[in-house]
Amino acid sequence: MVKSFLMAFLVADSQFAFAHSLFLQKEYFRSIGEYQRWLYSHPDDPKAAEANFFIGRAYQEGDRSFEAVPYFRRAEPLGAIAKLRLADSLLRLGSPEGEKILLEMRGDPRADLLLSKKKIVFSERSPLLAGVSSALIPGLGQLYEGRTGDAAFSFLTVSSLALSAGAAFGSNPILGGSLGGLAAWLYAGNVYGAVEGTQKNNQKAEQEARQAIDRRFEELCPDP
Repeated sequence: MVKSFLMAFLVADSQFAFAHSLFLQKEYFRSIGEYQRWLYSHPDDPKAAEANFFIGRAYQEGDRSFEAVPYFRRAEPLGAIAKLRLADSLLRLGSPEGEKILLEMRGDPRADLLLSKKKIVFSERSPLLAGVSSALIPGLGQLYEGRTGDAAFSFLTVSSLALSAGAAFGSNPILGGSLGGLAAWLYAGNVYGAVEGTQKNNQKAEQEARQAIDRRFEELCPDP
C-alpha cells in the first residue's frame, strides 16, 4: 500500500511538473490543458491553488484575460499575488472591480503601480493641431509630430506642384488643371497623414507606457 501511494504521489508530481515546464517554455495553451488534467485528478491537493494561478497566468499571457479571471479567483489561497493578478486581468477588461481591489491594497507598491495604468502620463500631441497646421502650410503638421523627412517631402511636393500648375495654366490649361488636381490630392493627403500619424504616435506612446508598467510589475510580482 505504501508503495502504491508513493507511486501515485510521484505520478501526480511529475504531471504537475510537466504542466509547469510547458508554461515556462511559453507553450501557454498546452500548459492549460495539462494543469486542468492534473486538477481533475487532484482537486483537493495543496497545489490546486497554484495550478489555478498558472492557468490564469497562461490565459493572461495569451491575451485572454476574461478566461483568466475565474482561475485567479480560485487561486485566492495564494494571497496578495493572486489578488494582484486578478485585479490586473480585470483592469485589462475595463472592469471597475479591478480598481476597487487595488484601492483596497493601496500602499502595496505593486498595487500602486497597477493603479497608475488608470492615469498614464505620456507626451500626447493634438491630432487637430497637426491637421490644422498641415492645412495652413503643407508639412507643418508632420513637423509638429517630429517627422522632419515627411514634412520636407509634403512641403516640397505640394508647393512645387501648385506653382507648376499656376505657371502652366496660361499656356496649357489642361496640363495646369491636371497638375492642380494632383496638387490638391496631395494637399488633402498631407492633412490626413498629419492627423492619422499623430493618432498613431499617441497610441504607440500610450502602449509603450503601459508596457513599461507591465515590465516593472513583472519585476515586483514574480510568479510563485
